[in-house]
Amino acid sequence: MSTVINGRTISSNTVSAMMCDPHWLVGYFSGSMVLEAGSVIATGTPGAGVIQDGDVVEALVEGVGMLRNRVRQAAPLAG
Repeated sequence: MSTVINGRTISSNTVSAMMCDPHWLVGYFSGSMVLEAGSVIATGTPGAGVIQDGDVVEALVEGVGMLRNRVRQAAPLAG
């Protein structure tokens, strides 16, 4: 597992170092809700960094895939 910001690896670790096994997590959450295709279980990150508007952040899990998002600053709330 790796956290990458703008092409630079911030941190990486192995699935075996997770506090809870992924199989256990799926069993736990599917016991109380329906997990459908595309459901995401947020397990945290092997490392985090400061992100800013316009950054591209990738979460990589070898053998599973990658989640990539561009960071956008939220618009001010109308008041």
